[in-house]
Amino acid sequence: MPLRQLYPAEDVNKESQVDIIAVHGLNPRSKDDEEHAWDTWRTPAGDDGRIWLKDDLPKRYTSQARIFLWVYNSTLVYGKDRGQFIDKANDLLEALRIERRQDPNRPLIFLAHSLGGILVQQALVNAHNNARYTPIRTSTTGLVFFGTPHDGGNKSLVALGSVAARVASTLHLQSSNAVIETLKSGSLFTDLLDEQWRHQLESYQLVSFWEGIGNTVPKKSATFGLSGTRENIIELNAEHSDLCRFGGSRRDQDNFKLVASNIQDLYDAALERTHVSLANDSKHLQGQEQFQLVFSLAAAPEIDYFVGRASNLVSIESVLLPFTAAERKVVVLHGLGGIGKSQLAIEFAKKHRDDYSAILWLNAKTEVTLKQSFATNARRLPKEHLNQELLNGSQNEEALNAILREMKTWLGLRGNDKWLLIYDNVDNPKISDNKRQHAYDVRSYFPEAHQGSILVTTRWKTPRIGRPIEVTKLSEDEESVSLLVQTSGRSIEEDPRTKDLIRKLDGLPLALATAGGYLGLTGIPVSAYLDHYEASWLELQRTSPSLPSYEDQTIYSTWNLSYIYIRKENKSAAKLLELWAYFDNRDLWYDLLKAGEDEAPDWFVDIIGTKLAFNSAIGKLRKHALIEKLTESDGYSMHHCVHAWVKTFWCTPVEGQNVKLALTCVGESFPFKPAPGDWIKKQRLSLHFERCLQLLPQWVNKSKDSRKSEDCISTFFCSLGRLYHDQGKLTEAESMYQRALAGYEKNSSHRYIFATVNILGILYWDQGKLTEAGMMYQRALAGYEKASGSDHSSTLDTVNNLGILYSDQGNLTGAALMYQRALAGYEKASGSDHSSTLDTVNNLGVLYSDQGNLTGAALMYQRALAGYEKAFGRDHTSTLDTVNNLGVLYDNQGNLKGAESMYQRALAGYEKAFGRDHTSTLDTINNLGVLYREQGKLTEAESMYQRILLSYTRNSPPNPKGQLDLFYNMGLLSREAKNFDRAKDFFHQAHEGYEKHLGSQNAHTINALEELNAEIERDSRRTERSDGEGESMETD
Repeated sequence: MPLRQLYPAEDVNKESQVDIIAVHGLNPRSKDDEEHAWDTWRTPAGDDGRIWLKDDLPKRYTSQARIFLWVYNSTLVYGKDRGQFIDKANDLLEALRIERRQDPNRPLIFLAHSLGGILVQQALVNAHNNARYTPIRTSTTGLVFFGTPHDGGNKSLVALGSVAARVASTLHLQSSNAVIETLKSGSLFTDLLDEQWRHQLESYQLVSFWEGIGNTVPKKSATFGLSGTRENIIELNAEHSDLCRFGGSRRDQDNFKLVASNIQDLYDAALERTHVSLANDSKHLQGQEQFQLVFSLAAAPEIDYFVGRASNLVSIESVLLPFTAAERKVVVLHGLGGIGKSQLAIEFAKKHRDDYSAILWLNAKTEVTLKQSFATNARRLPKEHLNQELLNGSQNEEALNAILREMKTWLGLRGNDKWLLIYDNVDNPKISDNKRQHAYDVRSYFPEAHQGSILVTTRWKTPRIGRPIEVTKLSEDEESVSLLVQTSGRSIEEDPRTKDLIRKLDGLPLALATAGGYLGLTGIPVSAYLDHYEASWLELQRTSPSLPSYEDQTIYSTWNLSYIYIRKENKSAAKLLELWAYFDNRDLWYDLLKAGEDEAPDWFVDIIGTKLAFNSAIGKLRKHALIEKLTESDGYSMHHCVHAWVKTFWCTPVEGQNVKLALTCVGESFPFKPAPGDWIKKQRLSLHFERCLQLLPQWVNKSKDSRKSEDCISTFFCSLGRLYHDQGKLTEAESMYQRALAGYEKNSSHRYIFATVNILGILYWDQGKLTEAGMMYQRALAGYEKASGSDHSSTLDTVNNLGILYSDQGNLTGAALMYQRALAGYEKASGSDHSSTLDTVNNLGVLYSDQGNLTGAALMYQRALAGYEKAFGRDHTSTLDTVNNLGVLYDNQGNLKGAESMYQRALAGYEKAFGRDHTSTLDTINNLGVLYREQGKLTEAESMYQRILLSYTRNSPPNPKGQLDLFYNMGLLSREAKNFDRAKDFFHQAHEGYEKHLGSQNAHTINALEELNAEIERDSRRTERSDGEGESMETD
């Protein structure tokens, strides 16, 4: 076992009162595990060194302690993954459990150097989550850290990971080493940034030593940043690696005195705890017997099927347990109605029934129900503790108040401090922003004595009466399926539609239980239930069997009440809730709504006039737990079931003004010009485009102003076309553009006609329809020049597009003229760093490359790339386009390594921005295939091409030319692999396609024909040789 006992000797019969465990950090330069474990605390290094943990500390400071070393392979622990890290922490716990079996409650102090402190913390987190190791967690009294990176409590994996990686780098590990890469990611430290661990820290006395020499883990990083006296922070005059090594020098002895004295303080406190605990335990056990009540949850809405919630239970336990007589602990569970707050409280009570002398369940829905609950529980008390005449008499208000007073007195008796009170459904709290009638302050019903434990459930987010814990939806699909199976009594887990159902119900326990009850009662298939859910949600909820565990009966009852109260407080906030029915439920944000400000109704203008007004309205909805703040963006989400309720009540039938408002917000929000982060915005908008498409067929001539409505719809279609275009869905994009153009053309002077025509030209170019693209560009150019002049940005955009078209048609001279005209105009109007200028610079790079002017092309690409990175960042799609073009250039220059680097960077960016099936992604994969073929890596090239073919099986090729280029390249690859028949087939397909789409005189068509003829000639020669050999044999 890797615990090495340093003191006392294992064969010495000595009564020890405290255990001290020393844990080393990362091994330097692959040093032997055992050797490093000893040398961390030994001076000088090696077998002849003096180890102060054994030779100095116990003689003067910790004479009644057992002292151990923990030995482990730190390189393996920190250099693999989080799973390995957690497993090694469990190994430490198991070794301690076995070693401490005779006295598992002996106080425990950890000493940890550097990254060893991270492992100790993870072990304590694991002990909190595993009852097997609870004695280790509850017995730990002190933690001593020597240069352990905590980063001041900074809740950032990257920040903590970067400090840890710096520790590893000081040990001369290479930057590419797995240890540094793993540490830098911060993935090992997820649990240590959780709020639960921060609460757990309050149970320990902490000492943090930091290095006064060097800057490996500076003071700020070597501390938790805790307030008050909870953490003693001390500087040692030593480098990071020498923080816990003490030789004979004056400096080392000064450091040792600081360290040993602080360890002695923790040791003395642990001894005191042992002595006090033994005395108190005896007295407390005797005193608790008179307050012991039989466990009962008769009044609680208990169910037989509780699933999941492990992390929530841990969070509650971290606050309420272990029991502390000197203070009262209060937890407030808050969340959406139907999310399972009461059942979570019940599960906690059942799990920890033996940890409390009495558990009282109280219905706190109103003051009356709360007083009645106290009276009911009073009957459980021993007769000598309560006036029996009160219990047996009339239960009028005066009697209930008297019983309440006596109950509070009993709960406040000295020694009666291990009770748990559960106040369920405190849904009308008396707080500043609750104007409802009959609101009350639940704290007035708490016992006056500052003792015991209290658990509150409420839908309100704002009550500040204890430690808040938000209860959210079930996070795992398996938990939702289990709940459906248990409540339905049917084996529906194998039904292929069950996954669709759990996605609809989105982890809301009450919705899952309601669905399960209906499925069990009716016996209908899951698919039929889903049909009812979509077609008649309200009727389905009303006809579902009632759940005795939920007194409000229907899933939406509490939501209706919340809406009524919101409407009384702020009508605009209620209107915003109604409007949400016309958007997708997953992500709504301020700027999305702000885009619809023009000609919007007054209530809407009031809300989005300022962010403060918007935040105020949103706050009303959040207060009632109807929506949640998204952690990864500035948006808000609504649970799918709440959204179904909103759609049912405020979008059936559709309200024309709300449809128009939603269409305007979504259509006007689309970023037509490149900007930082615009691809993320497009992804967010795609959800709302889908929702608006669902509403459009239901909205026919709802507005009196038909022209404005037509413009609104046309703008929406044009924006949706752009979205489809960006996603590579070119057929769908064309349909949207055509619908938008038809709408705009009803007003012949509309400002968006030529913009849509120009966009159509781009689409046709992407589809390889060069003739149609040219017609659109010429129409747009003529219109823009007439309406806006030759130097207008819209005119120049079309000129630039014509340059691209001419280049593709092989008209390089015409292309150069267009690009030069566009570039001069852009630079004059917008400057050299504008996105339009950079686009044209990039296009000139393509042109120069086609002309064989590789030096000129490189200059253009580098200028464009620098501009894009400065304006939009490294991951913007415009940046990636130029990166991809640089790859092509490097390939043409013979710089194959540089080309591959550019392609890989572009591919990673495209896949992140667009997904695996987008045309830009596929084009780059194709380029990589070509590159690998040129390098003779035929297997890798084939793999790239097969990825593209697989994509085409999922989605039809959006661009015929792209597919034809693939056939051509696969023909070249097949030839390299000596598979000539396959090569001929691919060249034949490429030639036919090029001729059809580009014409017989196009360079692509001519090249494909030449390659095809070469294979036909090769085939002919093979046939002639074969015939000649046959004739020779006959002659013989």
